[in-house]
Amino acid sequence: MREERREARKVLSSYFIHYADTPEQDRAARERQLLYARECGGAVSPGDRNTAPKSYDYYHDFKDRMRNTRPEDIDARSVLLDTSPQIIYTLKTMERLGFDEVILYFNVGLKPHTQVKEEMARFMEKVAPEFAGASVAVA
Repeated sequence: MREERREARKVLSSYFIHYADTPEQDRAARERQLLYARECGGAVSPGDRNTAPKSYDYYHDFKDRMRNTRPEDIDARSVLLDTSPQIIYTLKTMERLGFDEVILYFNVGLKPHTQVKEEMARFMEKVAPEFAGASVAVA
């Protein structure tokens, strides 16, 4: 039997990103993120948990978690919410853990377009230079 070589797969992750320099900005970003999760996650219904296929359990669990999540419960497992130095620290940690690619979502939760553009520019000015060897793709 011929041995087939499989290519190593990339390790990927994604984050929603919000800059917050003040407690007010932090709170607004957290509320915006929850609104997004609740509206997007709540808009689709795979039916009743008892009659839906077992493969939909994760989705039902997510919806349950979002209903009970408070803004202060949001953490760095899925949302980068901070200043540039903290965002750099989190992304460097991901790099050290072996992640090959991280997708960042700036435009989320009814964030005003001007704010999205400002945060993207700030990221490119303050954060991206810390990853000089990284490739950048803009979608």
